[in-house]
Amino acid sequence: MPKLATSWQKFAVIEQLTGYMWWIGDARDPIDACKNADLHSPMAAPVEAREFEQIDGSRIGSQSAYAVYSVPAGLLVTDGADDVQIDAVTSPALVGYFRAIDR
Repeated sequence: MPKLATSWQKFAVIEQLTGYMWWIGDARDPIDACKNADLHSPMAAPVEAREFEQIDGSRIGSQSAYAVYSVPAGLLVTDGADDVQIDAVTSPALVGYFRAIDR
């Protein structure tokens, strides 16, 4: 039986092609954060949540990928395209890079 996540963490998801923050909020893990970005991004039309895999940052190139950051619980973001707010999100720990799995 798979182990269920028992704690939530705050993540920020930045879409690599635009450099904009597509989603920030609580999720069980970085994969769920990516799915939430697909479903709830104010930066793009909602799409069906895709499956994701973690990739090496050197493999991104010009392909679409999300950079996922772990951010402090109290961090408030009001504009996902604002450079100052993006800098505040990217200064904490980078969790990794994730891309949608082609099916």
